Amino acid sequence: MFPAARSRWWWLNLALLIPAIASMYAAASRALRFSMDFQWLGAHLLWLHIDPWQTYLRNWGRLWSIQPAYLHELYVLLLPFALLRERTAVFAWATANLAMTALSVYLIGRIFELGRDRTATLFLLLVCSGPFRAAVGNGQTAILLLFWFTLLFYLQSTAWRGVLLGLSYAKYNFAPVWFLYFLFRRRFRLLLVALLPPLAGWLIAWAMIGGNGWTVLTDPLQALSNGMAGGTADVMTLVRVLMRGSPFAWMMSLLAGTVASIALSAYLATRGPMTRTQEMACLAIASLLCLYHSRYDFVLLTPVAAYASLLTPAAGGVVLALVAVFWYTPGSFWLLDPSRPLDPQWSAVPGVMLLAVLLLVVIRAVPSTLASRE
Repeated sequence: MFPAARSRWWWLNLALLIPAIASMYAAASRALRFSMDFQWLGAHLLWLHIDPWQTYLRNWGRLWSIQPAYLHELYVLLLPFALLRERTAVFAWATANLAMTALSVYLIGRIFELGRDRTATLFLLLVCSGPFRAAVGNGQTAILLLFWFTLLFYLQSTAWRGVLLGLSYAKYNFAPVWFLYFLFRRRFRLLLVALLPPLAGWLIAWAMIGGNGWTVLTDPLQALSNGMAGGTADVMTLVRVLMRGSPFAWMMSLLAGTVASIALSAYLATRGPMTRTQEMACLAIASLLCLYHSRYDFVLLTPVAAYASLLTPAAGGVVLALVAVFWYTPGSFWLLDPSRPLDPQWSAVPGVMLLAVLLLVVIRAVPSTLASRE
């Protein structure tokens, strides 16, 4: 990189440093005060050999506000946090989120060959974003999924990639598109290995809880059947908005999300060869587009922002502008304050359109020489 170019990146990073520090402070402060989605209670009950899913179902609407709708493997992974007092665990989880954010961006920088200065810029842009503050402040698992997703494309070993894919199954709204894509790509060995983390999680949870193994296996689905929080810019939310008031809205949104996941995964898998970077960017957008996602899940657009560096200036500028809409736009279109409810009618229609345009640009844009050498 020429000295003048490096100087421009240095000044840009310096300008971003203060808002990035302020954003991290706001996220950490909210995490210590709220962390409303942190799954510490579920893991703590599991540590005490109590079924967290059945406890939630028996007390739903009275005692519990946190829905344990994740697979067993997540609660097994959170057992070290369950040994801590809740406030200490919240602090540890927020710290882990910050560390995973830095590691994810570092690895994305390696994957996309961004170099030190542009990798630092990507990190600062991400931590300045509303989805980052919401993910850390709510105690969510979105950054954990970003970390697993990044490792999935960074590592070369099929075995390790299968383990990471299997870990991602813990969060229901990311895994289907990724699973279907690799299925259509006939990556059967990868998918076979991916069964091991959920299987191990179930067996460990069953051993700790006891009782009927089938009940323990289906516990997360029963908890999930109580409903999901509203999405933002996805096909399922769009259908529910369009069918608002209909008794079939939920069923039709699930059907639409399933069809969209199958169709989009099949198209991406069969449209022709893609570079690793393009594949990563496309799967990130597709997973956000098809199934329910709240604002914190848009941290997954980080590799999409990195992919902009491999495109022509015009196409890369469009990609960055669209990512910026989901990361920074305030007001009624995109509510970044986690304490305020997001009315899906203001985000679903334009959000789905913008994500579709973003995916189309990533698919159709001509990558630079760097991408073509992969």
